[in-house]
This record gives sequence, structure tokens and C-alpha cells, in this order.
Amino acid sequence: MASAEWPRSNMLWRWFTEPRWRDSVEPTARHESTSHSLVADLRVTLAPQCENTDALELWHRLLAVSDYFARTWAEHRATAEPCAPKRIEHDDVGRIDLETTVVRSTISTQRLVLMQPARSDQLSAERLSRLVR
Repeated sequence: MASAEWPRSNMLWRWFTEPRWRDSVEPTARHESTSHSLVADLRVTLAPQCENTDALELWHRLLAVSDYFARTWAEHRATAEPCAPKRIEHDDVGRIDLETTVVRSTISTQRLVLMQPARSDQLSAERLSRLVR
């Protein structure tokens, strides 16, 4: 995804504009809760820094191209689940289950989302390592 041009390189963009990609990174049963979590996180990002032109541009573009995003945004839910586990269905290696941790900077608005297999999940760790070889 690093080679994709903005906004396609943004996970939020892909989640709301590419249903096939969304299906590959999260079970369908979790789509609604994940969508609301992502939108809630965007609200938290936009609120204290309304001059953040990249975030505002992303928000405007998503409202323009994604009815799914617009509907989710309009519901005004404020709860978030930023550390929910993720499941990726990869065509080459199969299912990879990941734990998620969000690390927020105390001196800037940046955050780092870390995803890694659970320590007890050797199969997901092996599948993930095959992708980076």
C-alpha cells in the first residue's frame, strides 16, 4: 500500500471506497462496528485541529464519493474500538489474525497503529513472515 497515491494510500479511504479490500481485512460481521470506529477516530482527529487540510480534504472526498461513509458519518456515533483485532484474508498465504495497538504521540497529532500476530498465534506469524520475504 505504500506505493499507492493519496488518498488511496489511506486506510480510511480504502475502507469506504473499496468493498473488496474491506472484505479482505475484516470479517463482514465486524464491518459496521469497524466503520463506526474509523469514523469516530476521524472525528477525534478533526476536532482539535480543524486546520488540518489533509484530514479535511479526506473527509470532503469521502463524503463526495462514498454513500457508505456519508451514512456512517451522519449517524454521529462517538464510540470507538481502536484496538479491535483484525483478520486479513490474503490470497497467497491465507488468514492472518492480528492484534492491534494504537500509540499516540504526546507532542503531536500523530499516531502509530501497530498490528502483529498474538504471541500464541504461530500460524499467523509464519504466514505474515512469508509475505515479507
